[in-house]
Amino acid sequence: MLGPRRSIYDRLSEKRLADLERQRVVEAQVPKGNFTSGSVAVVNAWVWLPCGVFDAPLTADELALRRSDFDHDPRLVDSRNLRRPLRRLDTPAVRSPAVDAAGRAVEILMAMFAQWDEAFCSQVDWANTQVMLFTPTALSELDWLAAVCRLWPRDRLPYYAFEVTTQPVAQWLPEVLGQSYGAPYLLCLSLDTWACKEQMKVGGPGEMAGEAVSAVLLQRESSPPEALREGALKLFAPVTEHHVSRYSQTRNDTQVLESLMAGLSARTGFDAEKIKVLIGDGAFDGQRLQQLHHYARSSLKALSEIAEQHNALPMPGGINSLDQLNADTQANYGSGGESPVSSSQQQRNGGDTKAAIMSGGRGQTSGYKKPLLVASSPADIVTVTPQNTHIHSGKQLTLSTGEDTNLASGKSLLVSVAQSISLFAQAAGAKLFAAKGKVEIQAQNDSIELTAKESVRITSTARTIEIAAQEAILLTSGAAYIRIKGGNIEIHAPGTIDVKGVKKTFSGPAQLNRDNPAWPTDAIKQKLTAYAGLSSAAGYQAWAGQPYTIFADGAEIKKGVMDASGQIGIDHHVTTSQYRIDLSNGVSYDLPVAADYKGDPKNAELANRGLHRHESASHPDVKPSDNRSLFRNRYDQLSNPESDA
Repeated sequence: MLGPRRSIYDRLSEKRLADLERQRVVEAQVPKGNFTSGSVAVVNAWVWLPCGVFDAPLTADELALRRSDFDHDPRLVDSRNLRRPLRRLDTPAVRSPAVDAAGRAVEILMAMFAQWDEAFCSQVDWANTQVMLFTPTALSELDWLAAVCRLWPRDRLPYYAFEVTTQPVAQWLPEVLGQSYGAPYLLCLSLDTWACKEQMKVGGPGEMAGEAVSAVLLQRESSPPEALREGALKLFAPVTEHHVSRYSQTRNDTQVLESLMAGLSARTGFDAEKIKVLIGDGAFDGQRLQQLHHYARSSLKALSEIAEQHNALPMPGGINSLDQLNADTQANYGSGGESPVSSSQQQRNGGDTKAAIMSGGRGQTSGYKKPLLVASSPADIVTVTPQNTHIHSGKQLTLSTGEDTNLASGKSLLVSVAQSISLFAQAAGAKLFAAKGKVEIQAQNDSIELTAKESVRITSTARTIEIAAQEAILLTSGAAYIRIKGGNIEIHAPGTIDVKGVKKTFSGPAQLNRDNPAWPTDAIKQKLTAYAGLSSAAGYQAWAGQPYTIFADGAEIKKGVMDASGQIGIDHHVTTSQYRIDLSNGVSYDLPVAADYKGDPKNAELANRGLHRHESASHPDVKPSDNRSLFRNRYDQLSNPESDA
């Protein structure tokens, strides 16, 4: 009896699947993975697959013994040892619906938390860990990051936060390990699903063939990065990068907004071209800005702490300014009201036209607490001018990069600071070269300390080496010493003093007087600028043309006439504690000067703006407030009311 006739298309399909299967078998023959190197080591690994559950964490050696071809689930292989074709049938969606990639990925994530909660609690040091997220194939990186942050247990939050990557492991891992800073531990989380619900029959309850999730805990090594072997780059990722997703859910926010505006324009006649400037392709929203801020803060804080541990100066000012920026970018404007959109979805879709239409125009949108200028670009930002570029900030100027910071100058690089300079290199040393000219190092008012753990070499290849001191020179090693002081030379040793030479000469006294360099005169002055406005509420109006007299601790030091800007320059001496400015119209300003303000830092800011406490005697029946800044804070609020949300 003849079997059913098969078409040429069935034969071609079977041949193609057989060829793919042979290729898969060839590619699976890889050597054992070596999961340690000079830069990273695998601490633990947790793996879940539909074909088996590994409850106990795997060591690096156990992980290396396992095969890495987990992109082919055994239950997807039929009786002929061929892989089942994962293709969507051309039938109505009700009969064979596609997988909701976002929803299914969230289900797998929640199942992972339930299964590995105890291991994550006891074996992961969350205070020193950063979570690296590998985006599922069918999702965008921002959607996946938002879902993970929303569902991650609050008592398991990593101190170094989350970072999402779409790069292949072989490209991402060397870049991360090449950085000399960062979290001591990296928890790499990878999950994916690419099957259709029509394949549910080949899996168990609640499982779907083709799904996989793994978490690999890496530890940075102290040695510098070296060339990583192939096995160290595999990271035991259960779903490999060559997998083509069965379900594509890529989203382009720009196209979505343009489509919504086009539909709105067709119904209302609204000109969508007028606001296209608001739809910058690749522009960052508040959430992305906070992600970049957290990255900058974490890297800056890590380097600052390491520098402080090695006796260099930390960078608290830059860290505090980034914290303030983060606080200023977290604000919601608008009314709540009842909305058919959930609060989590509403926050995520802030600024989304579709979400606004669904909510009936109600809800909140994210914004800034202060007027900020944010420049963002998914690629490069370039500023070019044939003339000059000026950058000034009244407080902190913070520069942080993920890799190098390069400075090149056609002439000189001049740096002048009012207080201190601290340079710190963590791993690769520091170098200072001068191809021509002298290298001068002076401590004009204190000491120079040169310390090395190993050797210190001083060499002059063409001329002499001179060491001179005003009081004494002391050379010591192994309890023996030579002291030159007061015209005398002392040579003392607990052991032998060996003197050898063809000729030894001992004669009468002789001396050589050396002139010390002349130190510059220290003026110990600082430029201050005072601004006199008509009042705190009308600070933009100056006393133009008004004669003034300046007193320093009661002594007159300067007279002049105020210009239209209202600025008065003062050459401040560090010993002066208070200035008084008298105007010819009878108005007087008292300006206390202090290096550091003791108390609430906000009082210093208000005092610099001219809001001073009135020290005149009050009525005997009125008890003065213990809070010296009470009324100045209230007056500041009246002069600068907050904008209505």
